Amino acid sequence: SAIMWTTAVTSSVLLALTATVSGQGFTCPKNQGYYPDPAYCDKYYDCVDGVATEKNCIDGFVFNPANPRIEQCDFPFAVPCGTRSQLQTPQVLDPECHRANGYFAHEQENLCNEFYFCNAGTVSKLTCPDGLHFSKASGNCAWPVASGRTGCLTKTEELGFACPVVSTERAAAHPRYPDPEDCKFFFVCVNGKDPRRTGCDFGSVFNPGLEKCDSANNVPGCEGYYKEEFSQLINQAGGLGSADLVNKLSNTFVIPEDRGTGNVNPNNRRRKPASGAVQINASANTRRQRPGAAAGARPGAEAGARPGAQRPDGSRPLRRRRPGQGPRRRRTTTTTTTTPAPE
Repeated sequence: SAIMWTTAVTSSVLLALTATVSGQGFTCPKNQGYYPDPAYCDKYYDCVDGVATEKNCIDGFVFNPANPRIEQCDFPFAVPCGTRSQLQTPQVLDPECHRANGYFAHEQENLCNEFYFCNAGTVSKLTCPDGLHFSKASGNCAWPVASGRTGCLTKTEELGFACPVVSTERAAAHPRYPDPEDCKFFFVCVNGKDPRRTGCDFGSVFNPGLEKCDSANNVPGCEGYYKEEFSQLINQAGGLGSADLVNKLSNTFVIPEDRGTGNVNPNNRRRKPASGAVQINASANTRRQRPGAAAGARPGAEAGARPGAQRPDGSRPLRRRRPGQGPRRRRTTTTTTTTPAPE
């Protein structure tokens, strides 16, 4: 069976309607219930006491007659319309949307891994997980053999990257190669032939020598890749004291001295560092102290002293009690001795 990938919005029951008119000419099968129009898949009738009222689903949805007691409109791929093939006039608000609501394939037919989700005329472009194609019939992403799509671009054509041919001595099962335009991303050649583009986590870049993600400082030409991002973090935090920012700097990234937005050449996508940058050592003690506290001492107390351990007059302090508790009573123990009765 084909493995399917469900899109972000599932085909749940939808009750939104656009029109309600008198259902003249339609005979209710029963006095109560919701029944489909014999010709239009997105039209149905609400029968109350044998009187029919015509209704339409919102544009892009069709009526689901599975249960006459439930009024529900659904995605077309979830409802077998059969002979009810007619639909209302599309209310298109965006050229990528065939209708105001629904999932639609990319207009470039050979670009099978991309599609659109339209919600009330607002379009969002989506991409299937790597290796899957959008299926028009199911509205989901599926394996290419189950998607029903033909003439799709190969991964090499989609990505603009071809896996190099290497000798058998050097060949690896899934070799990795850097993206020539972006330090963070790289290509994995599945079985040495089929390229897949992926990327490193925030804070690291791809190291071609190690064929894995590494600190930006260890990759020539990528040392300042995160300069702009860290500059924005510094400006938002108001300095280097933020715990989150210190955590980001755990690998001693290069931070601009002026803490500005970074002098980055927009034409250089690999983001080489600009001159005049300083090195921040995140291993140094960046913990803030209260004003007047000695270095290495706990805030508000001398080294080795327990705050509140002694009164100014030298006596022991009173222990705090929970609200509503009276003075603590002294616990006493009574010993009872039983003398045996005389014989």
